[in-house]
Amino acid sequence: MGGTTGLMPIQVQTSLMAGGLDLASPPIALTPGKVIASINYEPDVAGYTSLAGFERFNGHARPSDTTDPVLQAERRAAITPVPGTGPVRGVWVFESYVYAFRDQIAGGSGMFRATAGGWESQGFGSVLEYHTGTKEFVVGEYVIGLTTGAMAHIDRVVLRKGNWSGTAEGYLIISKQVGVFGTEIISGSDSGGSASGLATVLPITIREGGRYDFTNHNFYGAASRAHMYFANGADTAFEWDGAGVLVPIQTGISDGTPVDLVRLLADNDDNILAANGDTILMSALFDSPSFITHFQNHLFLGYTSGTILNSALGEPLEFQTTLGAGEMAFGEGVTGLLTAASTSMVIFGQNRIDYLTGQDSSTFVLNPITDHAGAQPYSAQMLDTPVYLDDGGVHSLSASASFGDWRMGTLTQSIERLVRQKLDSGVIATASLLVKAKDQYRLFWDDGSGITLYIGRKNPETLPFKLPIQVFCACSGEINNGEGDRLFVGCTDGYVYEMNRGTSFDGAPIDSYIRLPFTAAGSPSQHTRWMKVAFELDTPDPITMGASFHTDYGRGDGGALTDVSVDAGSAIISSDHYASVDWSRPVEGRLEYHISGIGPNIATTLVHNSATARQHTLSSQTYNFSRRRLKR
Repeated sequence: MGGTTGLMPIQVQTSLMAGGLDLASPPIALTPGKVIASINYEPDVAGYTSLAGFERFNGHARPSDTTDPVLQAERRAAITPVPGTGPVRGVWVFESYVYAFRDQIAGGSGMFRATAGGWESQGFGSVLEYHTGTKEFVVGEYVIGLTTGAMAHIDRVVLRKGNWSGTAEGYLIISKQVGVFGTEIISGSDSGGSASGLATVLPITIREGGRYDFTNHNFYGAASRAHMYFANGADTAFEWDGAGVLVPIQTGISDGTPVDLVRLLADNDDNILAANGDTILMSALFDSPSFITHFQNHLFLGYTSGTILNSALGEPLEFQTTLGAGEMAFGEGVTGLLTAASTSMVIFGQNRIDYLTGQDSSTFVLNPITDHAGAQPYSAQMLDTPVYLDDGGVHSLSASASFGDWRMGTLTQSIERLVRQKLDSGVIATASLLVKAKDQYRLFWDDGSGITLYIGRKNPETLPFKLPIQVFCACSGEINNGEGDRLFVGCTDGYVYEMNRGTSFDGAPIDSYIRLPFTAAGSPSQHTRWMKVAFELDTPDPITMGASFHTDYGRGDGGALTDVSVDAGSAIISSDHYASVDWSRPVEGRLEYHISGIGPNIATTLVHNSATARQHTLSSQTYNFSRRRLKR
C-alpha cells in the first residue's frame, strides 16, 4: 500500500541537546541532539551553552564589572598590552597575582605582574659566584668582601658541588649591593660563612624567546610559602618567591635546546668555515629545559633533547647526584611533564609516552605506556585523568587499578576529521587549559580556532570555537580564595585576555551558530509533515535567535539556507545567508516556530549575534509532526 488517507495523528519527538559535534557518523545514525556544524557554543551539563566573552586584562578595573557601555569603553582603552615586543610568551597565576612574560626591545625577557596600576615590571638581584667555601652562608645576612669592603644582602644560597669543608662551589643571589666586589675572600656578616668570591657580579636576566611552562610548589615545609618555578626552553629554569628574588637553577648539564654557535662565536655575523671551506652549521646544547613540574617533592625538568633531570629531595635548586638528584634518558624530545597522581608522573614525547613511579632517585622507575603515540607540546592537562592532543585527536590516560599502570583512550573520535584537517593545513596547537568548574578541557590552535571538550557525561562531547585573537599561551588559577579559577590567555598581539568574562569579544559581538543533524523521528523511509519545532532555553536576558529549517537533506521545503556542508571549523555562517534567517522572535525561555515542510527528515540551524547578552543554553528540542505516505 502506498500509505493512508484521512487525518493523521500529530506526533511529538523531544531530544536533549547532548552528544556534541559528530563528523564521523553517517547522517542516518546521528541522534537528534548531536551537532553537525557549530561555532562558539560549548557542551556542558545543561546542554549547549553559547561561548562566554573575553576581555583584555592588566589588573585595572575590568570592563565587564559595569553595564555602562561608555564606562566599558573607557576601561577597555585604559588596559594596555604587556610591555615589549612579540607574543606574550608566558602567563601564570601565583600567590593571587597574574604574571606575564614578553620579549623586550632592548633584549632579554621582561617579567611583569598585573596590579591596580597595570603591568608592573619585576626587578631581580644579581649572582655572586663563590668557590673553596669553608663555612655556609645564611640567607638574610650580608656578604662582605674582606678586601674591598663591598657588601650585599644574601637572598639565596645555592651549592652546585662540593661541601662546606673547603670544596663548596656555587653562587649567592644578592641584592642591595654597596661597593664593587673583587677577587677576594667573602664572609657572612653573622654566620662567619667564608669562601673565595669571584670579581664578576652578574645581574640576573631572562633570555628572550621560548615558550614558558610553570609549576607552583612548596618544597620547604609549612613554615615557608610556595614558590613559582618556570622554564622557557631558552634559558635555565628559575625559582621565583613573589617578593623579588629570582634564582637561576643551574643544573650543570650541557643538554637542552640547541643554540647556534654562530650566534655565540661569530659576533660580526661571519660564517665559521670547515677545513674544506664549507660553512659549518654548528649548534651546542645548554642548560635550557622546556618543561617543568614537581613529583614526590622533587623538581623535574624536561629537555627537548630527551633528557629528564630531577632535583634532590625537597631541594629544587640542588642537582648534585650525591645529594639525591638524578638524570634519565627518555628516548626522544620531551613535549610535556604531568604529575598525574600521587604515585606517578607522566612524561610525553611526540611519539612516546612513559610514566615514572617511585619515591626518589634510588627507586624511580620509568615505565613505557606507548611508543606509537604522543602529545603535542603544551596540550597535556590533568582533568580527572591526563588529557592531551596527539596526531589523531584528544586522548586520555586512565589508570588500571589492578596493575597500577595506564590505558589510552580517545575522547574525540567523532571530530577526528577536524583534527586531521588542522594537521594537514599546518595549523599548530599552541596552548590548553582546564575549566575545572565545568569539567572542560579547552584547546587552542594558532589560527584562532579551538575546541571545548566536556567529560561530565558518559561519553565525551566536543564543540569548536573561533576567536578573533591568536592564543600563544594559557593558564587557569585562583586569584581570590574561594572564588574559583579564572582563565587567562597570552596572545600574539601582546595582550593578556581573561576568558569567560563579559558578554563580548573584547567589545566586539560574539557570532555563534549551531547546526543540528537531519532527523527522521524514527522513520527515515516515510514522508513526514513537519509542523512545529520548539527549543527550551535558559537565558538570563531576552535574546533574539535566528533560525532556518530544511527538509530532505536540504532538497525539500524550508528556508533558502542550503549550505549544509558548513565546515565545523569555519567562521560564522556568511552574512549572505542572513536574509533567509528568521530573526523575528525574541526569546525568554522557549523558542517556538510553526513551520510547514514535507520530507523524510528535517534539520534546524540556529544563529545568534550579540555583544551585550549573557550566555544562553539550549537544553532540548521538540518536533511536532504527522506521518504521510512511504517514500518510494
